Amino acid sequence: MYRSLRFSFNAYFLLLIIQSQSLLCAEGQLHHNFRRSESSHQVAAKTKPSPKIDPKPDTRKKCYVIMKGQYGMGFFGEFMSALGALHIYEKGGVGNYRLTGVAIDYGTTGTYYDPTHGANWWEYYFEPVNVGQSAGAQIVTTVNGGEIEHDLARRIEFGVPRKEAYQLIKKYIRLKPFIKEKISQYVKKSFGKGKVIGVHFRGTDKYHESPIAPFEEVAAHVDQAIVDFEKGHTKGIKIFVATDQQDFLDYMCERYPSKVIYYEESTRSMDGKPVHTSFLPNNYKKGEDALLDCLLLSKCDILIKTSSNLSLCSAYFNPNIPMIHVTERPWRKPLE
Repeated sequence: MYRSLRFSFNAYFLLLIIQSQSLLCAEGQLHHNFRRSESSHQVAAKTKPSPKIDPKPDTRKKCYVIMKGQYGMGFFGEFMSALGALHIYEKGGVGNYRLTGVAIDYGTTGTYYDPTHGANWWEYYFEPVNVGQSAGAQIVTTVNGGEIEHDLARRIEFGVPRKEAYQLIKKYIRLKPFIKEKISQYVKKSFGKGKVIGVHFRGTDKYHESPIAPFEEVAAHVDQAIVDFEKGHTKGIKIFVATDQQDFLDYMCERYPSKVIYYEESTRSMDGKPVHTSFLPNNYKKGEDALLDCLLLSKCDILIKTSSNLSLCSAYFNPNIPMIHVTERPWRKPLE
């Protein structure tokens, strides 16, 4: 009996120990859970988002720019001015002005207006451009002087890499279908399957802005391009010549009689006077000739150019074309 009571007492004592341990564990777990909950509340308090602060209001003057043509400016000077305005619009504005939109309405002013083709000569060659909103904005019809920009063409020429200019063209500027068709037909008919060397020589009055390159200097670059292409076993090499000066075209035809091609319908100067400011019965054609030369140069495999907005824009229509600058305006930086 003594042994039985002793066994029962030991079992009872063991049970008390187990229960006390369970209570201690439970208390510890509760304490841990409480501390973790307390810590979570502290973290949440520390990471509570700060109240939203409204951004500083834009106090710049709202402007809606309507581009107008300028007499005496060349086709691609006007074109780059349009790109300049679109670039400012893309960036939101300049200085104290916020551009809310841009419209290109060259109207009856400028070198290429032709009453037989309509009232806005930009739209002779391109689809309409009218982006943004004019509501609540000051309408600005001139972009020379002031804080908007002294010279929009220079904005593109100096400040915009050609791939960025290409993106502006791709987004906003559309050629008329008949222009695209003329380019397509000429390339198909005249370029062939070999390499095409594009050469642009800007003569006549260009000496006011930059030195006129000797014909032989341009030809030396053409000779080297031919050698480089022939190293790759290229056959059927052609030279597409775009120029406003007839005697340069004559020189190239004589030097490379089997290779030179050109847009035969283009008007060229016979007396050294600039074509774009000369009186012609068809101002429309002056613009089309310039545009077609520019676009055809952009289709070539390499571009050898003298200083000119026309061939500069060829590199905007095709930002990957390799280029050789024969002459350039002293202040103009190389295209990127």
